[in-house]
Amino acid sequence: MFRPYFKDAIKGKPGRYYALGIMSNRRGYYFSYPIYEGDSIIGVAVVKVDLTQFEKRFANQHYEFVLLDPDNVVFSGSRSNWLYRVLGELSHEELKRIADSQRYGDKVIEKLAITYQKPFDENASIVDIVESRNINNGEHLNRVSYLKMSLPISQLDFQISILAPLKTINEDIALWRAIFAGGVTITALLFGLAMLRTRMLRERSDANEMTRHNQAYIREVIQNTQAGLVTLDDNHKIESFNPAVERLVGQPLAPLVGQPLCQLFRTDKEGSSPFSSDDLFDAINNLGVKVLTREGSLCYPDQASVPVEMTLCEMQLPNRLSYLVTFHDMTERKRYEQEITQARIDLEERVRERTYELEGANTRLRQEIEEHKGTQRELIQTAKLAVLGQLSAGLNHELNQPLTAIRAFAGNGLKFLDRGKYDQAQINLQHISQLGQHMSDIIARFKVFARKGDVHQGQ
Repeated sequence: MFRPYFKDAIKGKPGRYYALGIMSNRRGYYFSYPIYEGDSIIGVAVVKVDLTQFEKRFANQHYEFVLLDPDNVVFSGSRSNWLYRVLGELSHEELKRIADSQRYGDKVIEKLAITYQKPFDENASIVDIVESRNINNGEHLNRVSYLKMSLPISQLDFQISILAPLKTINEDIALWRAIFAGGVTITALLFGLAMLRTRMLRERSDANEMTRHNQAYIREVIQNTQAGLVTLDDNHKIESFNPAVERLVGQPLAPLVGQPLCQLFRTDKEGSSPFSSDDLFDAINNLGVKVLTREGSLCYPDQASVPVEMTLCEMQLPNRLSYLVTFHDMTERKRYEQEITQARIDLEERVRERTYELEGANTRLRQEIEEHKGTQRELIQTAKLAVLGQLSAGLNHELNQPLTAIRAFAGNGLKFLDRGKYDQAQINLQHISQLGQHMSDIIARFKVFARKGDVHQGQ
């Protein structure tokens, strides 16, 4: 009787509430409505929605599901060990308010072990959650990363969230970081070898053999590296390239020697049109930028473009200026990004579908409540008629007494008139009038009680 949904209904308002059942200790969502007799509230009708069947729909999925109450406490979800955990922070006053309401009984409200959280976009974020697992009779902690998607359920003031694991994606990102670091290392190695070659030419008279050795070494590194390498002359024209670039493009690049870099590489900002390389080289030559990185595509006539990350740096060689351009294939990375985007779209669609199912269940529940109200009205009317039948004997008694008195007062009044005692006759007539009004009131009350009425819902 102490819970808000009962208090609201007994005051004439429909109530809603979510909590653990006092007797059953099972989670549920409660709907309550007042029951009227005339203008008086004589009881409360309560319907409890059990969440067990709803949660079974999310079993054996490739993602986790949580339903959060207005305090961000997990009220329902696909993981039982996440129930009554908080996705956020609660003050001491808020925890005390939840405990005083006895909404969750003796359950301990604790914070879910979220060790990292970063926004992904408006409706999604990346979160890391520490989980405990029993392995070989021992407890082990494991941190799992998720892509968390959230949407509000406005009618219930709840929030539904879907969490998809990101383990595979994180491994792929680490792989691409390693590839990029390897490309930078190779570039530094090439530069160091070139400087070594120059110093040895100056210091040793028999440098020819060493020079051939260094050239062969550099040539092998360039030929076997997986990163695409292109050198440009001081006029920003293509001077040389390694086989990795041709493998990326799928065509021989000999016709591009002496052509500007824009004939091979196009930035994402310019779409499919060639870009002006002046801005890139101005940043290198005038702004003091050591290494410049851009995302774009390798394009060649009659061939599909290949998404790459381009790194441009200046090489100070003896007696001339040149540039080194490194290309890293981003085909797989782009594909992973598209898969993540598609996964997010799919998750949003699943959330919308689940929300629609909840709204449909709520609508059906309202319809059932309206049908129960009609049945309730019929039962009340039947009870009234049964009570009228039981009270019929009492009604006869209530009417016979006034009728007997009226006959007595009328007979005495006639005698008073014959004797000329008009004052006494007038008093008898007044008694007769009062008794007639009393009988009329009795009959009116029984007519009101017998009338078929509706059970009104308070506003």
